[in-house]
Amino acid sequence: MTWVDRNEPWNRISVRYCDVTGQLLPRRYWYFEDEGREFHVRDPHCEDLYRTYVVPKREAEADSR
Repeated sequence: MTWVDRNEPWNRISVRYCDVTGQLLPRRYWYFEDEGREFHVRDPHCEDLYRTYVVPKREAEADSR
């Protein structure tokens, strides 16, 4: 879990999106890993959202099958 600064030219055309919310990533974004998967998100709140909403929902769906 750490902040990452992207060093990209100002005229870059490609964009990256938050892996949790789908919003555009700013120049400085938050990085974390979960179960070996890397996540690039807007800020630590997106990591909290992932751990408190996405993971429990995914586990509940897996249990209902």
